Formats: sequence, structure tokens, C-alpha cells
Amino acid sequence: MKTNSHRFLCALCALTVFISALFPASAFATQAADTVAQTTLTTADAREMQQADSAVTALQLVLCEDEERAAELAHKLNEINAARQETEGEIAKAAQAQLEAEPAILEDRVILIWGRDWHPGVIGIVASRLVEKTGRPVIVVSIDEHGEGKGSGRSVQGFNLHACIASCEDLLLRFGGHAMAAGLSVREENLPELRRRLNEWAARECPVLVTPPLECDLSIHLDRITVESVRRLDQLAPYGAENPAPVFLLEKAVVEGVYPVSEGRHCRLRLRQGNACIYAVWFGMHPEQLPYATGDVVDAALSLSVYEAARGAQLSGRILELHPAGFGNAAAQQTALVQALRRGSPLTAQQRALIAPERSDIITVYRELQARRWHAEDMQPLFAKLGEEHTGKTLVALTALEQVGLIAAVERGGAKFWELVPTAGKKNLADAPILKCLEE
Repeated sequence: MKTNSHRFLCALCALTVFISALFPASAFATQAADTVAQTTLTTADAREMQQADSAVTALQLVLCEDEERAAELAHKLNEINAARQETEGEIAKAAQAQLEAEPAILEDRVILIWGRDWHPGVIGIVASRLVEKTGRPVIVVSIDEHGEGKGSGRSVQGFNLHACIASCEDLLLRFGGHAMAAGLSVREENLPELRRRLNEWAARECPVLVTPPLECDLSIHLDRITVESVRRLDQLAPYGAENPAPVFLLEKAVVEGVYPVSEGRHCRLRLRQGNACIYAVWFGMHPEQLPYATGDVVDAALSLSVYEAARGAQLSGRILELHPAGFGNAAAQQTALVQALRRGSPLTAQQRALIAPERSDIITVYRELQARRWHAEDMQPLFAKLGEEHTGKTLVALTALEQVGLIAAVERGGAKFWELVPTAGKKNLADAPILKCLEE
């Protein structure tokens, strides 16, 4: 027997599908589809939403009073959602392959990638995933057989994506949206120029792009959180842009276990705080890509929920961000300065001094890479080990060592790690382009 809250959520998802099918181009449809698609109760992708049978099925589920028939309809909608998730994974994989094949794209302030016949109903979700990974605005474009590209973009706090796109209006067929999310249509032949113009605007209007820290609503203690208190959070729903879901901060938690979920596409962590523990899933994080190991102490930003287990109702978490315990925002600020330097943005003398390493700093980084294997993508644990206040210098040192061929980011088991590169002769660090930029 399904709970009342479960049936209500199923009905809400079905109603969203139905309305989206009737009004696929509306602002509501876009927001609703993205919102529903990012929950565990998502029910369809945009293309299926636009088909009459999906709309009818969704409406039938909303109106159905027969439990067996409702179960059949819910199963059908879940099958559509499973197909959407598979399609999303395929596009995300293709997008990642494009970024790896053209690493220069990762140096852009605004990442614009495109592919042929990518499913237009899920490119917004893929863009959101890439924003989470890169910390920068991302636009994903699908090109149809007529050479017209339809794009969906997502931004970060502090960067007005709509204004950025509007500055390129003469290249576009149409566009719309707001500061944090926007859509556009563009001819395929205009995409390279669009990429250049988007980044030209970003360089002028936002030369140093610092991603604001995630704001948490409350720091929690696991031994004081109950199933009933989390259930009462449902009274705050529905959540959206003007009413975001509450985010909780779990401080100084020990990673006790890491477990694969959905054939390793996600992972679940067992986090212990004092005498209490919680299982929390981290969607999109493969276990081998996790830069933390059992025994590490972390701070976790979580959303909380309740699930019915064999032993009764249990608390569950969803990881939104994970950092070394006590990690602040200095790392993000200094990382933004290094990225700005690499893109040629002018820095003040004070900013340059903050991130310019001494030779001894570079030696320290090199020796740390000799001592153990460090992740080359999420480098927060390494920054924490060498001192968060030295993040800029550490990052410049890593870049310099890589530029002169002393280290390389090598993929091992689905994750990238820093590895030393054997060399026959001496390398001159002064030849590193990033160190030359700091001297100019």
C-alpha cells in the first residue's frame, strides 16, 4: 500500500507531465520538466511529454481511483522516465568526450558544446550536471537535420546568463530565459562565433568569476534529527526557485563506507557524526571518482528525506556538496584568480602576489605528489593538506609542473590522478607559461 504522500507526489508528477505535454513551449513546461526530471519520482522526458499517449496516461493517473489501474499507469510513466535517464546518460557521455577531445573548451568562461540530434528534452539536465562539475555557465545545443540548433543553458550565482546571450542577439534565431537559465535557437554555422562572443562578453563583464558558496539553512547534529522532524519539512513544499528546498550542513562527519549505486553511476556514503550515522547518496559521483576515502573527516551539504526500510522508517541524505572538514571559501576565490590568469584577465599586484608560488612551494607540491596519489579533478583534499590559504599557489605550481612535463593527469579506473612523468634531463620551471604570466 502506497502512502498518501507518495500518491500525492505521483499525481503531482503526472499533472506536470500532462500540462507540459499540452504547453511544451511555455515557461511552466520548461521549469516543471527540469524540476521533475531531477527528482527520484521523475516520469518522462520532454519529447515523450509532447506525445498524446503520455499526456493521456498522465491525466488518467491523476484522475484514477482504482489502485491497480493507477499502478499500471505509474509503471508506464516510470518506463518513460527510465528511457529519459538512459538518453541523458548517453548525451552526458558524448558531452564529456567532447570536452576531453577539446580541452581548450574548459578554459572558457562560458562553456558552449553542441552535438547532432541530441535529445532536446534532456540537454538542460545535462547542462546542469556540467555546471555542477565545472562551476561555470554551460550551454548545451542539439543540432537537428536542418542545421538548426536548440540550446539550453544553466548558470552560476553572480553570472547573468540571459544578459550574456542577449549580447549575441544578432547571431540567434530566438532566445529567452532569465539570469540562471536560458534557452536559444541558432544556426549551426553561427556556433563557433557564438562561443567567441559569449566569452568576449563574459571576459568584459565578469573577468573573475567566483562561484558563491552553497548557502546552508542549518547545521545539524545527527543524534538530534528525527524521522518526524524531517517529515514535517513536507509542509514547506512545493519547492522551486523562490522557495528552495532546505539544505543542511553536517559538520565533521567521518566517511565510514563508500558503496556503488545503479551499477556504479552513483555512490552512497555512510557518514558518522558522534554516535549516529546516516547513508547519503551522491548522484553522478562514481565511487572511483570520489576523492575521499574511509576515515576522512568531511563537511557535507545535504538534503534530507525519509524512506521506508524493512526495519521501519529511516533517514536518508542526498549529498549536494562535500568538502574537507573546516574548508572555507578561500580556495574557491583563489581558484577563480588562477582561472582568470590563465584566460588572460588582468590581475592586480595584490592578486598576483596571493597566487604566485616560490620555488620552495613548487617543490613542496611535487614532493606531495611523490608521497601519495592525489585526484586531479577534485583537488580540495590536496588543497586542504597543503593549506587552504595556499590554494592559489598550489594550483599555479601544479599547472607549472604540468606545463614543463614533470607531471600529468592520467586516467586510472575512470578517474584522473596526478602522476609524475619520468624525464631524461632537467626541466626549467621558468619556462612554464603560467609563471611567465605572473611576471608580466
